Amino acid sequence: MPVKLAKFVSIIFHPVLVPALGFLLLFTSGFYDSMLTTDAKRFILLVIFFSTATLPMLAVAILALNSKFDILMPNNRDRIIPLLFTSVFYYIGFILLSKIHFIPMFKLYMIASVLLIVALLLISFKWNISIHMAAIGAVTATFFAL
Repeated sequence: MPVKLAKFVSIIFHPVLVPALGFLLLFTSGFYDSMLTTDAKRFILLVIFFSTATLPMLAVAILALNSKFDILMPNNRDRIIPLLFTSVFYYIGFILLSKIHFIPMFKLYMIASVLLIVALLLISFKWNISIHMAAIGAVTATFFAL
């Protein structure tokens, strides 16, 4: 695979974007057309994007202000603090989705994502695991479960 194509795919399927892409795919599948209004879908996507993409990227940008933090996170120890922040932000997204009483599957997906990030956090103490594959695997498992 050419390097430019690999970088493009890596950016499109970045772990912070995968939950929003998964929900977008879920909403465009036609299954939830009769259950949710367009405004409700938009609100859910906004909550998901804000809690799973915007806040984690903002936290990493703030961490990058420190010269000791490498934004590429080549070392497994470099991932611990960003994963900790990300798990907190995902949990905030779970709480926000719990406040609106729509479809329980959305809340289950978010709490499963929180647990996945905590598992990745614990694994990162010893090994350097692919967070990209874990995120894609979570979305794939959600679609198979549906």
